[in-house]
Amino acid sequence: MLAVLFLIVSISAEGQFYPYCPPLNQQQIQSAREYGADMFNKIKADLIRKQMENPTSCMQWIGSYIADNNLTEAEKWCSYLKATKEKASGYFFHRLVLELQGYPFSAKDQYKEGMQLGHMPCAEYLNRLNTEGELTEQQKYNIRMYFKNLRTMSYNMANQIVNDNPIRSSKSYKPRSHDIDVWKDKRKNCTNCRGTGIDPKYMSMALAVAHLGYFHQDGTIKCKYCGEYGKHWHQICFDCTIKKYH
Repeated sequence: MLAVLFLIVSISAEGQFYPYCPPLNQQQIQSAREYGADMFNKIKADLIRKQMENPTSCMQWIGSYIADNNLTEAEKWCSYLKATKEKASGYFFHRLVLELQGYPFSAKDQYKEGMQLGHMPCAEYLNRLNTEGELTEQQKYNIRMYFKNLRTMSYNMANQIVNDNPIRSSKSYKPRSHDIDVWKDKRKNCTNCRGTGIDPKYMSMALAVAHLGYFHQDGTIKCKYCGEYGKHWHQICFDCTIKKYH
């Protein structure tokens, strides 16, 4: 009897059956939509706030906007970077954005602010601006392409880390202990890399992201693999990589 009564009560006037919840009217549906949108906006705002407080995230956004030639947004993220512990870097990037916008004199002020905070690259670039003058259109293009290539490389490397097996790229391959022992022995006695896993021959540019082993970006420090200065790349050592032993 109770089951029959429940069934009768659950049938609406329109003849529809709602065993667990009554039908929602338009006002309730709209309220639900607004609640969901409000929650989404709050989560999005929280994520953006955390990125604004993170120096690395700020630099990534600045570089990405420079790559897209969206200098207004890049300048905005420079101001966020200045509010972090990497304040000096904020001045350094801000001067770059100003130079790309065609404001060399304003860029000098940013250089000087960065120098007062002990940021040596600001001093080097200020000297370049004083001696060579403002950036040419070709130099501006090269800068945008540099950040665009850097962004592409970052995406590719992230994809490789997520999708590639550190032992072998084939996801179906499960290395045996014998394979690992052979690799370790080969790596230890490798006459090419001498156990580092990095090819000592340097390249001015990376040929393939999958083959990247090391990027030397500080031109003031001697590279630990080849002893050279300046920005350059090293590939992984193909003589002892484990991918050869499977």
